[in-house]
This record gives sequence, C-alpha cells and structure tokens, in this order.
Amino acid sequence: MRRLLAIIWIFGHVLGLEATSPSAQSVVVVANKSQPDSIDLARYYMEKRGIPEVNLILLEAATEDTIDWKSFINTIHNPLLTALVEDGWIDALPGKLVDKEGRLRFGIVGHSISYLVICRGLPLKIRNDPGRIMESPQKDEDNRFLINRSSVDSELALLPVALYPITGWIPNPLFKKDKYSLLDSQKIIKVSRLDGPTLSSAKGLVDNAIRAEKDGLMGRAYIDNGGAHAIGNEWLSDLAIELRKTGFDTEVEETKQVFGPGDRFDAPALYFGWYSRNITGPFLNPGFRFPPGAIAAHIHSFSASTLSDPSRYWCGPLVMRGATATFGNVWEPYLRFTHHPDKFFKALVNGMNLGDAAYYSLPVLSWQAVLIGDPLYQPFKVSLDEQLENLDIDNLPLGQYAVIRKMNLLSSEGNYTDSISTGEHGFRKSPGLALGLKLANAYFSTGKKEKALDTLRFAIYIQYFSNDDWLPTREIADLLAKNGDLESALIIYKNLIQSKGMPSSLLKNFLFEGAKVANQAGDITLAAEWNARLK
Repeated sequence: MRRLLAIIWIFGHVLGLEATSPSAQSVVVVANKSQPDSIDLARYYMEKRGIPEVNLILLEAATEDTIDWKSFINTIHNPLLTALVEDGWIDALPGKLVDKEGRLRFGIVGHSISYLVICRGLPLKIRNDPGRIMESPQKDEDNRFLINRSSVDSELALLPVALYPITGWIPNPLFKKDKYSLLDSQKIIKVSRLDGPTLSSAKGLVDNAIRAEKDGLMGRAYIDNGGAHAIGNEWLSDLAIELRKTGFDTEVEETKQVFGPGDRFDAPALYFGWYSRNITGPFLNPGFRFPPGAIAAHIHSFSASTLSDPSRYWCGPLVMRGATATFGNVWEPYLRFTHHPDKFFKALVNGMNLGDAAYYSLPVLSWQAVLIGDPLYQPFKVSLDEQLENLDIDNLPLGQYAVIRKMNLLSSEGNYTDSISTGEHGFRKSPGLALGLKLANAYFSTGKKEKALDTLRFAIYIQYFSNDDWLPTREIADLLAKNGDLESALIIYKNLIQSKGMPSSLLKNFLFEGAKVANQAGDITLAAEWNARLK
C-alpha cells in the first residue's frame, strides 16, 4: 500500500500535478523518545492531520541544539535510516557495512515518503569537525566550503543517497523545477520541522495552518528591503511585484533600516526582510501577533541558530509570535545558498504546499537551511472569491483584508467603479479600520470628498484599539484633520492616546500629532496637557 501511494504521489509530480497535497498517509513523523514534549507534539500533529500512528518513529537522541557528527550518525542518521528501511518506507537491501563517516551503507532503490517531519526536542544542527573535512567538491578561492557544519534537517534530506561527501554542499535536484522526474524525486526526502520556543508555539504551527486552509490567508504584505547585497535586494524587489500582482496591500521599507515600531504593520500575513541579527521593530510591540496562516522570514546568516529562545535571532521569535511558517539558517550559508523568497512565494501562490515550495526555492542541501512549519500547509487553498463569499462575523477583522485584496486587483485592471463597489459591499459585511481607510482613499481619488470623510468618521466610535489598529487609526485621524474635520480627528486622537499597552515611542508620536490638532481645533487646554505629557 505504501509503495502504491508513493507511485501515485510521484507520478502526480512528474505529470505536473504538484499543486495537489500528498496524502497524509505518506508523512513520516520523528520525535525524541527521551522528550515527552516531543512525543506530545508528534501525536498532536498526527491527530490533527490524520496521519496513522504507525508513521511515528521515536529516536533516543540528545536534547541539545548542537551535536557533533558522531552523535548525529549514531543516534539520528543510522537509527532513522534503519527504521525507515525496516518499516518499508525506504526500499533497500539492508546490510552492516558503513562508509568512512560511519554511516550505514544500504543498497537503496527508492522511497515512499512525501515528507519527513522532525518534532521539537531533536537536535537542530551539527558542529564543524575539522578531522572529517575532505577536499570540497565545490571550487572556491578562499575555502569557504571546506566545512562540514550543517543543519540536521538538511542532512536527513539526503537519506536516500548511498554516499555523498559531508564537506561542502550538495545541489538540490528539485531547485526551480515545476515538474521533476521520478529519478529526481527519489534522490531526496523533503524535511520540515515543527519547533519553537515553547510546546504551545510549536502546536500553533499546526493549528494556524489548518485554520488558514479553512478560512484562507488574509492580511497585508511587508517587505523589509535595503540589505547589503544587490542580489538579495533584487529577490525582495521581485517579490514585492509578485505580491502586488496577487492583490495584497504591500508596504516596502527600502532604506538600510528595518520597519520601526511606528510604521504601519497591521495584519502581517506575509513578511520577508533582511538584514538584522535579532528580531526587532514592530514585532516587539506589546501584544503583537501574526494572523493565522502568516508566513514570515528574515534573511540572516544565523536566523535559525536556535529555535528555543523567544527573543534571539528570527525563526524562534517569529514562531513564538504566531507565525505559521518560516525558514532560516543554522550557520553561515552565504546568501545565494539560502531559500530564495521570490521563488518560494511564486511556488505557494501557484498552489504548492509549504514543503514543496521550500524545496523549489532552496539551491543546496547538506548545508545550513531549515524549514519550520507543517509541510502540508497550503496557504492559498481557499481562493479569494471563496473568502469573499464567506465573509461573516467569524472572520472579523481579517475579512476586511480579503475585500482590500479584491479592490486592488480590480483597480489594477482599471475597474475603479467595481473596486469601489466591492469596497462598499465588503465594508457592510466586514467593517474595519483598514478597509475604511482603503475605501476613503478610493473616494478621494475619484473626487468624492464628502463620501470619503463620512467613511472615515466611523472611527470616532471606536474606543478600544488593538496594536494592529494604532497606525491605520492615526492615518484616518490625519486625513480627517487635513480635510478640515478637526473635531472628528481630535476625538480619534483622544481615544488613541488612552489606549493601553502602547509603546512609549508611539505614544510620544501620537501626543505630538494630537497636540497639533488640538491647537488647530482651538482646544488650547488639551494641547497644553498633551505637550506637558511629552515633556
């Protein structure tokens, strides 16, 4: 039966049916026998995705992030390979021979594994061993590739390969291939990891993926560009173009700075950036959370150096804040050998799931990359039209972003009347600050100033704001003030300034802007009060 499922899955890829999610029957889950949380997470994932109990493999391995090659081979590589062969997942002739590294040498014919999912509690990376370094198969003038440090996951992807050098990297046979041969599909196993700073955050990877597949991915897109190398900037610039083609409201930070706590950052369903060592900016605002299904990644050499710390590097902190999927590097990968974010998004929007998109966008294996998230996750499983049909109270306030996305698509086609009509209809079903702002700006652009102001004034009735609301609300207040409605703008600033949990830098900004509006409105007492708080 496993072999039959494998044949069906493989030929689906060969015939270009890669957008269809493989059966959960062929997902193998690996957990650490000595870590109860690891087993708990594995069983949680398997129950949620309907993966059979027999697909669970328990290893007795170290619990540290970093291990040496001997430990990796003896406690992970060889026991896992043996279990996969014994259970029929890998078709091979078992034996007792080992290569010079100590890896078992089996006569491997093929495998029937769609994805190998590694659960929190298993080691993350393998340290460099100078005693095992051989001549690198890659030519580089400064010996950058004369190393064998690697991510555990990247080595496990090559389990079907009988022999390969651990020094340097190995080309990924699936890189940039929409369709690939039966032979290429059998060369590697696609590996993903369910991991994070806490057990609950790792379980959230599963829950949020399933919820987003039900409701659809909704929110805005943010690109943090302006890094040190031209090729990375080019990737992110191309990605911004693709994001806008799909209708997402897309903010791009083009300077050498990252998004700051005072930049608009509501509902970040898609975030890609570089090049800061540790998580920063609006992610550190109190109460910040990603919307369900969010995909977020920050290119940095050590973005996945650990996944257990909620504040260091990027991948762990992103998961802790509710990201559904991310990718990163455990050691220095060199930019061109990381996941290419533009290709990653292209694959997702064309219907691939997370596991396939990650390997479509990754150039090399036996190197530094790690994918975090449920490989079965399909962020675009629900179409935009289906999202709009299902707008109701259950998906407030995210439903407004589906309306905005449709408005953007219609506007890009020149259908401004239909775009406004869509916004009006959506605003009645899924009212929200972001949609109200979008619709008002559409009215302004067509000369309907009074309709625009009427739409913006709904914000005066909102007294309690989440951190997603702060910046769109300020934009609304500024538009009202600039267009002569100082009274409404002042009411909004009063409500904003009373918000709890706001960062001091943002509160100072609101006090400063609010004091100016109070002065213009003739409320000298309030202006003096806010100026005094500033001092």
